[in-house]
Amino acid sequence: MAQPLRILVVDDDPVMRELLDALLGIAGHVVTTLDSGDGAVSLLETQRFDAVLTDLHMPGLQGKELAARLLKDRAPGTLLVGMSGSFPSEEEKRQLDCFLQKPFTPEQFNAAIEAARRRTTQPPALSPRTPSTPVILDDEVFLRLRETLPADSLEGLYQLTLGDVHERVTRIRAAGALQDTETVRTEAHAIKGGSGMVGASEIYHLATELERHPDAWEIPLTKMELACTRLKGMLDSRLRTER
Repeated sequence: MAQPLRILVVDDDPVMRELLDALLGIAGHVVTTLDSGDGAVSLLETQRFDAVLTDLHMPGLQGKELAARLLKDRAPGTLLVGMSGSFPSEEEKRQLDCFLQKPFTPEQFNAAIEAARRRTTQPPALSPRTPSTPVILDDEVFLRLRETLPADSLEGLYQLTLGDVHERVTRIRAAGALQDTETVRTEAHAIKGGSGMVGASEIYHLATELERHPDAWEIPLTKMELACTRLKGMLDSRLRTER
């Protein structure tokens, strides 16, 4: 396992913060979470971290402005790691020590940190593993989580994710009826991030499609509700064997 790090996670999505806290904690890291770039800037004035892992697109301080402030206020040796469901601009990338596209695994995070420590130029963005044919559940991610989490905690992690998807589907349906494509896109982006972190591949790919085409929300949303049902059935079967 990689050397444990003190990591500050900054993301406005509470479910994503909880997922990252759990998944990076599994990898042995000590995680502190915040919901805003402004809060991160203030905390860095009094506390030191080995790495700051921040979403680049949040309300308030974000993107290149957030990166510039974090670079200015971080302690020597603190790595600045950006994350997003989409790729950053070239200007944003130049201000980061490395970038991870959601979803990513703790192993990809560790590899990015080690690579950033070894090089002095901006690293290329890491792309997530994308299967050519979407499946309901990524076995590799599920098995890794099952090996490191008690059955009850593993079940709770997936319940958290599915509950969040259902809430966001309701918001998407209401926004779609009002032709509010920006809200549809924002909620789909959040679903993509959370589902990808736990290997919910089918939901991840449907959320990706919805984020790209928020005006055509009805069919992907119906498919997503069915995908949630399929995933829950699969998890019920697999987790039953853990008890």
